[in-house]
Amino acid sequence: MKSRLLLMLTTVAAVGCGSDPIADNPLPDAADAGGDSSADIVDACSGVDCGINGRCVVAGALATCQCDVGFSPVELGCVADNRAPVITNLPATESGQARAEDSLTTMADDPDGDSLHWSLGETTCDFTPVIDAAGLVSWTCEAPGACTVKVLVSDDQEPPLSATGDLTIECLNTPPTFLSAPQAVADEETTLEYLVVCTDPDGEALTLTLGEGDTCGGTLTDSGEGQGDYNLELDETRGGSECTIDVRCADAEDAQS
Repeated sequence: MKSRLLLMLTTVAAVGCGSDPIADNPLPDAADAGGDSSADIVDACSGVDCGINGRCVVAGALATCQCDVGFSPVELGCVADNRAPVITNLPATESGQARAEDSLTTMADDPDGDSLHWSLGETTCDFTPVIDAAGLVSWTCEAPGACTVKVLVSDDQEPPLSATGDLTIECLNTPPTFLSAPQAVADEETTLEYLVVCTDPDGEALTLTLGEGDTCGGTLTDSGEGQGDYNLELDETRGGSECTIDVRCADAEDAQS
């Protein structure tokens, strides 16, 4: 009897030591709780087409597009980034006569083919240049000199990208020119009469004066508007001699001819 009881206890003990419920039934790995991660990515990207410039990736269980350089994700796709226009003919200098209308057509290219809008920025000019929708800058100089105006062009995207360029405007003073010339030969004991006529391309008021190179000693009468009379009395003492008539025509800016 004592021997049977001991056998039963030994059997029970053996059964108890041979079974580990945790080892036989391990807890699920936390990493496996959500299932196969590769399958999740495939499922989340299913039906997502990022195009040839991107690929679908999963971030926080959500599908998104990872785009190539130069492209940005928009919704579930890759769209080319907006690129700024380029002004192709600035900086430049445009020269014209003072007090006359002048203009220059500025030009630009947009890599994306966007519509472009022109405007003017800061200027050092004492007159007001204007620009139209086609990029034509026009102005009228008020006096000889030079100044600069900044030209801007923007595309029609949101937000817009723009480019700037400097246009230098030169307002030139064109010297007046003579429309007359004195006769080259005159007889003694006569009066040489030279009708002086000069004109100014800029339309400025003109003044006639005798120059320092005049050796004939005649008299000059300024009649205004670029006209006058040069008179020289030729007596017998001048026979066979030569002299120089020097008449100056100057505009309001002191340009002479």
